[in-house]
Order: sequence, then structure tokens, then C-alpha cells
Amino acid sequence: MFDLKDGNVVNEMGKVLDVSGGADQNGRDVIVWNRHNGLNQQWDVVYTDEPEPPVSFIPNKPFVLINQMAGKRLLTLSGANFVV
Repeated sequence: MFDLKDGNVVNEMGKVLDVSGGADQNGRDVIVWNRHNGLNQQWDVVYTDEPEPPVSFIPNKPFVLINQMAGKRLLTLSGANFVV
């Protein structure tokens, strides 16, 4: 289970979603890592029918995650891995 805290997507162990290696490139793996608050760990949650960014996840509502590095890449599933 994950929650949204200050732009980080955090699991119950305190680990966050992280674009591997901090590289702002297409196809980079997204991993769970120790929080350091780099832009490769910062995400926007975007709901198509909500005008303002949420402060938390809204249950049962479709969303996308967009990384905050300059490329603003969308989190996607590629095979068995999440990538940006």
C-alpha cells in the first residue's frame, strides 16, 4: 500500500517510488528506494476530472503518476516493470 506525502509516493516501510539512477530518460526503471527527496522521487498525481492536485490518493478513482524531473514522464508498466 502506498500513500502520497509531500510529493513522494511512500509505502508502509517508508520507502518511496524512485526513478532508478535519477536519469531523466525514457524507459528508466522505477524502483522503491530510501527517501532523499530528489526530483526523481517527486510525483504528481493527476486525476482527469479534478482541477487541483490532491494531497492524498482518492480511493477507486483512476489517476496517473507524473515524475517531477524536467521531462515530466508518465509512470507506465512495461512487461513486469514500472518505467518512466
